[in-house]
Amino acid sequence: MIDPGEGSWSQLLRVVHSPGLSDKLGFSVPDPNAPSAVHTTPIMAQETQRKLASHVKVIFVSHPHADHQLGCLRIFEERVALLGESAYRHPLVVIAPAAVLSFIDAYAAAHPHLEGSFMSLSSRLFDPSDKRMRPDDSWRSEERRVGKE
Repeated sequence: MIDPGEGSWSQLLRVVHSPGLSDKLGFSVPDPNAPSAVHTTPIMAQETQRKLASHVKVIFVSHPHADHQLGCLRIFEERVALLGESAYRHPLVVIAPAAVLSFIDAYAAAHPHLEGSFMSLSSRLFDPSDKRMRPDDSWRSEERRVGKE
């Protein structure tokens, strides 16, 4: 996912629940307009959301912007709520500038249920023209917390 916004999760759900598109994406959602269709029940909807949450593996944020930062938080919250322990066994990879990583790390520190559900990588690591090493090149929230104790 690239530069998620506050409404990105809702947009993903709309796409997944769109007849025709859902099949192409590997989500089988019955067409509610078909005469013999079994309408989506809350359990089916939750299972579809769980499947969607497990498909989101990487978020890339190109620049600090409140909408992107809040979009990341929504994705984190939804993944943890839907996937439970699996969200920690298969953490989401977040590639972003240090300012974004600092924000989401601070949010996770205030919301401990999110800690460990994502892994942060500085976007500087992927800039081949940048030969300088900086402290944010290996951003690891665990290392920063350990150093503060």
